[in-house]
Amino acid sequence: MIGEVTRHALVGVATFAEAGRVWAGDAPYGMDSGTRVALGASLLVAFPPRSQQLWRLDIAAPISADPGAGWEIRLSSRSARTPSREPRDVARARAGVASSAIFLWP
Repeated sequence: MIGEVTRHALVGVATFAEAGRVWAGDAPYGMDSGTRVALGASLLVAFPPRSQQLWRLDIAAPISADPGAGWEIRLSSRSARTPSREPRDVARARAGVASSAIFLWP
């Protein structure tokens, strides 16, 4: 974290690495993508300082040799006031968990 740059904003920086791969599976005309790797940096800003609102600017560059890959810039915002929600498939899987009482010996 850099800290309070001014009395109006709290600033931080972060670095990240991403790696991913897609397999053809049963998709018609599907192809394996091979592993793709990217490195990047983020600028994090809370405005005003100690607020529950975080702004994030990400800049990423591809490391893998891929003709379709290029630099990417993203701006996102996250509020601590809104609860984080899991994806639907994860929430659906958690809803079906059996009670731990079934493992108790009578």
